[in-house]
Amino acid sequence: MSKAAVFWLLLLLTAPTALADAKSDCDDGNAQPDQLITACSEIIRGDPKAAWAFNSRAHAYWMNGDNNRAFADLTEAIKLDPNDAVAYHNRSIVYRTRGEYENAITEANASIERDPKYALAYDNRASVHADKHEYDLAMADYTKAIELDPDFVLAYTHRADVYEKKGDHAAALADRMKATTLLPQPKTADEYNSRAWAYFKAGKPAEALPDAMRSLELRPSDPNTLDTRGHIFEALGRREEAIADFRLALSKNAGMQSSKDALIRLGVTP
Repeated sequence: MSKAAVFWLLLLLTAPTALADAKSDCDDGNAQPDQLITACSEIIRGDPKAAWAFNSRAHAYWMNGDNNRAFADLTEAIKLDPNDAVAYHNRSIVYRTRGEYENAITEANASIERDPKYALAYDNRASVHADKHEYDLAMADYTKAIELDPDFVLAYTHRADVYEKKGDHAAALADRMKATTLLPQPKTADEYNSRAWAYFKAGKPAEALPDAMRSLELRPSDPNTLDTRGHIFEALGRREEAIADFRLALSKNAGMQSSKDALIRLGVTP
């Protein structure tokens, strides 16, 4: 057998394994954003109609603070699958990150129209309403999200924030405590970060810190988790560590408004 024939035989034998590895990485909730982008790009090269891969790569771009590329990938995902509620939901998040609240509402509505039982879409739309200080609308959507998914920890945490804005501190505390009772054993970086934030918002920063640390072990330098840990450090009185985390979060995602607000609150330049 010629060298050329051997080469092509080896290529054919290894290609399925490489594509399987790429698919696994593109689905990996603990993967670094750059790793996700590389894996999903390989999938897309092999199948330009893989809407799910565009969706996953968009999430990775968004985590890297690259909203323009995230938006482009989500637009392509929707073009390929116009009934994908998740893609509309994710594009709503990008609009919200940009501060384009009306567009974010429109996209959230589109997501809900395609899947009326998609609790995440209600939670996201509620958060947009909260950003606009439309607290009654936000409360209704958070409550709907909880009705659809009674174990939705972040919906309780987010609704508690709205209760506090409305001055109902007793209801806020009840939601926060409910959230802590629902917390499952995390498996992914996002799940550890979510539980850390729930503990923090319930006034339990000491319990929150190990989860934030574990999340960053799984996905180092993730801006959302750095922001979470910064808030935890601040609550624990560890000011310098909090400042370092907020600045690092902003270096990864310049649009991380909560980190900017925290640095201003701590009296330092963002």
